[in-house]
Amino acid sequence: MVRNDRGWAGIEHSIDLMQKEVEKDRANSRRLREEGLDLVEKNAGNFLESMRGLARAHSRVHGQVTVDDLRKYAGEYSLHPHHKNAWGAILRRGKAGFAPIGYTQSIIPSNHARTIRVWHYIGGGHD
Repeated sequence: MVRNDRGWAGIEHSIDLMQKEVEKDRANSRRLREEGLDLVEKNAGNFLESMRGLARAHSRVHGQVTVDDLRKYAGEYSLHPHHKNAWGAILRRGKAGFAPIGYTQSIIPSNHARTIRVWHYIGGGHD
């Protein structure tokens, strides 16, 4: 590690400032994500409630659900979101009654095996 003109104390101070900025950025990012999901949810219409109903039913039968499961149902029932971000609003933590229980790799080829969450319906939302 290279010392600056203020010595080690100056370096530690700089690191502390950077960590505070990262935390501020992280909090701002979360806030912006939630605002975006709120907006998508407001405009999603029947798609969101239909998909949440399917997600609840799937989770009750199988003990878990992923967005991959929901994309299959959407294809079977010809359900289409108004915006691609509506997929992220379906299984929102706390808002829809689902809790994350793990991760898996997506089986949808266009997702290139990206990591996705596995969710469990814990109640709440609309039954």
